[in-house]
Amino acid sequence: MMDGCAFFLDAVKTHAKLFYGEAEKAVNADREVAGWLLDPLATWAVDAYGDEIAKPAAQGYATYALHVAKSQQAYEANGSFNDLELDEIVNSVYDEPGYMVPYMWAAILIYGLWPTMQPHLRLFRDDFLAHLPEGATVSEIACGHGVLSLLALQSRPDITVIAQDISPSALKIAERLSASAGLTERIELSVGDATAPTDDPPVDAVIAGMLAEHLPEPQKMFHGVADRLKPTGTAFIGAALESAQRDHIYEFHRESELVVMAETAGLRVEKLLSERAKHRNRGKFSPRALAMTVEKFPLNA
Repeated sequence: MMDGCAFFLDAVKTHAKLFYGEAEKAVNADREVAGWLLDPLATWAVDAYGDEIAKPAAQGYATYALHVAKSQQAYEANGSFNDLELDEIVNSVYDEPGYMVPYMWAAILIYGLWPTMQPHLRLFRDDFLAHLPEGATVSEIACGHGVLSLLALQSRPDITVIAQDISPSALKIAERLSASAGLTERIELSVGDATAPTDDPPVDAVIAGMLAEHLPEPQKMFHGVADRLKPTGTAFIGAALESAQRDHIYEFHRESELVVMAETAGLRVEKLLSERAKHRNRGKFSPRALAMTVEKFPLNA
């Protein structure tokens, strides 16, 4: 397996130098968990796309990081997110390969290169995956690049995954990475709406990473997670708070908002973490990355 930390850091240093220092610092601070993602990712990516994937991946990361910074500045000035409707975002972001493909590479890399996201990986691995029942069936909604599902499959050879996303461009990345990882027989990928009702049989676990803020009514997502789960099934849920981006719709201001939504849907929070970017200047808003594991419980309990 490749040294993915070195591969992607070198790519950032070469093609996105402005962001190299912070990325290197983050990786060195927790190289074990960063490597858990970046080592297999580098192997899969090079096998699927060749060594030349380093440049577009790093450039996508840089474009995304600049966009996040500019969007946050505008948020501080205006006091609210953009006013785009979901349909507009679908057309201009999720259905637009020129935007979506670089975005997906950034969305993968931030888990390893941002100190606010590395704890999500550790929670995902140590508190979610490690406690799945033997032979579990897992559903990932809004899987995007599919890497969380692929990490799950690599870590747990006994499980299978059903994953869907609204973006065909994102799913093409997921399909190529799953093929290069040799995991296609254990993952089912399809285009689908994460909030749409489903008649599929309930599953043992659900992954919904960094999705809630992209929805106009995130409460529906929590109910959808609960509906997909077997009794006492578990879920890994991530969300961004006070973090303005082009495709962020719902403004979460307090961690308790997400806890209440989960509990209202019949999901009991088992563990929760919320990380703020320590290097950011203090402003009216404090962008945070939240992750939690939850368990389904009877609403009348």
